[in-house]
Amino acid sequence: MSQCRKGIDMELKQLEYFIAVADELSFTKAAQKLFITQPPLSRQIQQLEEEIDAKLFYRKSRSIELTEAGLFFYKHAKNILQISEEAKLMTRRIGSQKKEFKLGFVGSTLFGYLPQIICGIRLAHPEFKILIEEMGTPTQIDALKSGVIEVGFGRMPIEDPTITNIVLRREPLVVATPLNHPFSQRDTPIKLSELIEETIILSRVKDRSPSYSTLIIEAFKQRRLPLPTMREEGDLQFALGLVAAGEGISIVPTSYQKIKFNVIYHHLEDPTLAAAIIMNFRKDDHSLLIESLLKIIYGLYENDGIYYEKSTLLTECSI
Repeated sequence: MSQCRKGIDMELKQLEYFIAVADELSFTKAAQKLFITQPPLSRQIQQLEEEIDAKLFYRKSRSIELTEAGLFFYKHAKNILQISEEAKLMTRRIGSQKKEFKLGFVGSTLFGYLPQIICGIRLAHPEFKILIEEMGTPTQIDALKSGVIEVGFGRMPIEDPTITNIVLRREPLVVATPLNHPFSQRDTPIKLSELIEETIILSRVKDRSPSYSTLIIEAFKQRRLPLPTMREEGDLQFALGLVAAGEGISIVPTSYQKIKFNVIYHHLEDPTLAAAIIMNFRKDDHSLLIESLLKIIYGLYENDGIYYEKSTLLTECSI
């Protein structure tokens, strides 16, 4: 048993050594990075090449390059080490005595039943310490994969084979205008084409990754409409503050209509203009709290008559 385990450890170490050499394209620099001397590093790479029966590097007089086989192996070696690290983190979390359940959320989901969901899960599971943290979608991906959070709520789907996305519901969008705007006396829905001469204030995208603002911009592009002047300022709550001050208009999820300070909300004519609320979690997380969380969310929706599509995760459960 011990010999088998030692062999597995050695194989992972070989992968780590190979990746270091591939990253640096230098045995000397890789050895310094790994805090070992060069001869044992060279031996490990040579042994690895013998084991897989393929040449991984072109060795030149003053440099090295990855072979075609080396490039292929590099990609898969990184995936193997990542999966190994994620497995260790998950096992450590499952075996931990601390009972914590942490959720991440993007700011635009704050008014979409998030407070009620948090209260519901705390009441249903008092044995767990429920923690929440605002974070963007890219941060949620890293936090989910590293085990920092168990669930993330966002507006954009996370494209990752290790993460499950569930669309909880699609929230219609409304136009927010100041009190003195020409639309203020209007009682009929607004067409998106009527907004092309407006200044639309949206939340700022910190890292230029897909976000709620992306959804609004794409809505104009998909309908082949000229883009209005777009102004990105803070989060959507701050954007509504600027709307109230007469700096422009905004397009927000209907849940933001709870914010009433000097702002009037108008329905959009196109019912397909909506922002999804998406729940993300790790595919290998079979925690009962995931199922419990979905039951709480669906229960809230049903109590308020909100349309949703129930996830197949709960096909055998009754709410």
